[in-house]
Amino acid sequence: MAYGLIHNVKQLLAVERGTIYKPYGGRLKFALAFPNSYRLGMSNLGYQIVYRLLNDREDTVCERTFLPDPAEEPEFRRTHTPLFTWESQRPVAEFDVIGFSVSFELDYLNVLKMLDLAGLPLRAAERDETYPLVIMGGPAPWVNPEAVAPFVDAIVIGEAEGLTDLLIPAIRARLGVTGWRDKRELLRALADIQGVYVPSLYDVRYRDDGMVAEIRPRDGAPLPIRRWVARDLHRYHTAAQIVTPNSEFANMFLAEAARGCGQGCRFCVAGYAYRPVRYTPQEQIEREVEARQAGEARPVRVGIVGSSLTDHKRIAEITGSLAQKQHSVSLASLRADNLTEAVACAIGQAGQKTVTLAPETGSERLRYIARKHITDEDILVAARRCAAQGVEQIKLYCIVGLPCEREEDLLAIASLSAAVAEAGSFRKVTIALHPFVPKPHTPYQWAGTATVPEMERRIRQVHRAVRQAHRRLEFTVASVRGAYTQAVMARADRRVAPALQAALANGGRWREAFREAGIDPAWYAARPRDLEEVLPWEHIFLGVKKEYLWREWQRALALDHLTRSGQPLAFGPGGARLLDPTAPPGEPLAHLNWG
Repeated sequence: MAYGLIHNVKQLLAVERGTIYKPYGGRLKFALAFPNSYRLGMSNLGYQIVYRLLNDREDTVCERTFLPDPAEEPEFRRTHTPLFTWESQRPVAEFDVIGFSVSFELDYLNVLKMLDLAGLPLRAAERDETYPLVIMGGPAPWVNPEAVAPFVDAIVIGEAEGLTDLLIPAIRARLGVTGWRDKRELLRALADIQGVYVPSLYDVRYRDDGMVAEIRPRDGAPLPIRRWVARDLHRYHTAAQIVTPNSEFANMFLAEAARGCGQGCRFCVAGYAYRPVRYTPQEQIEREVEARQAGEARPVRVGIVGSSLTDHKRIAEITGSLAQKQHSVSLASLRADNLTEAVACAIGQAGQKTVTLAPETGSERLRYIARKHITDEDILVAARRCAAQGVEQIKLYCIVGLPCEREEDLLAIASLSAAVAEAGSFRKVTIALHPFVPKPHTPYQWAGTATVPEMERRIRQVHRAVRQAHRRLEFTVASVRGAYTQAVMARADRRVAPALQAALANGGRWREAFREAGIDPAWYAARPRDLEEVLPWEHIFLGVKKEYLWREWQRALALDHLTRSGQPLAFGPGGARLLDPTAPPGEPLAHLNWG
């Protein structure tokens, strides 16, 4: 192995706090792989929770590995250094299991790159009993694993808590001295565990028009594959194991306060894939912070993580209590309509200087079509409360290209952002634009995204309006082509796998890769779908029925139609309300049932 590569890893390890080192001594050797940089991996709380869960087991030793930095990859290949784990610097190929934690579809390409650097055949069918078992988990393969199905032996559909207590014993029972005793029998046993999908046990048949005709299990494998849900999260540690200065949240201790979201926005996976919503008790969060503090010389910085933290009924008390103990606290996600005075005061007490709000779009009309029941006034009130507590920077997260979007919806992003800038003496107001990516298992799974030229046109339109709206507004935008590729992977079937291999071979040039593999990306990303179509991810059941999602999609289209009809509408906490122009003043509004 190259000394320089080992030296760089040891330098990063030297400043970590909480790293776990265990002897192998008869234990299952598990290489936990994050298919992106070390800096991003150590900022990912889910990855850290799995690392801790596996090492809490007496029969397992779990070590980490990451995608090498671009500057280091040539050195790996020049010196023929195989991908290795960080704790022991041993080759990943010597481990019993390689488990990938994948949050974003674009990291699928990095999964293949890491398998290649480890010296493993890419396709699962080419790896016999002498190779490590390759499994995958994380939000991206939960909702649709088909793009990477040919490359992995098994995919975890659901949460790790509790599931590892079933998965690890089943794997250990079939491990021999030199490899797996019978890999086929191992995979069949894993398929019987709820939340484990073994792609090789399912055949996909296609129609003449290219759509999926049928997904058929073999050898008695279950159908559908049901998500594993950890209903008793309070039994587990849901905070970070390792604190390091070399992450996106430098020297910050991450603790989960909420998993899932009860709002049900029609574009968002979190509201459907993580049901039921679960909240971590205040006492548990404080215990985990105190346990971490015991090993720290100075008060730790605490990052509270969750999809919609202000839905936690005690978030103000949690933040205030930690601040009283001299911890600086950062809240990851705040919902404008329930950012109360108490929450704002807690933010100020904790010293948080930057707050992120997610209006998603500038117009109430499009927001309510997406079932995000937040008014413009809610956002402005939240901004004023933050300003009053010393917050210096506001970040506004917006999506361009949502279904039913009109030109006035786009221009409203600029006017709303300008109003936020005027709501307080903020040093900076940043608008972060993200192209819409339709996600499986949401009501918008049937909608296509805009083509790349059309999405670029819309973003230019927003950019011009923002520059004219207010001098204090700043503007960032995610990659349009990257989002389009992500949409392909999110809505893919197994026929997209050759494009992944082609992109690996050509250095990530996706347009060439799709062309070489005979893939029309627009057919996957931009094509609207209907109820009768068999969706490539239909064999995965996350707990929400397809019929319910379809009804939500139809409600969105109906509300869009109504708003275009010119009838007077008002928006509020309960949803959209139809104003009756003939009603006398003060007459209650008629509530429309939009789900």
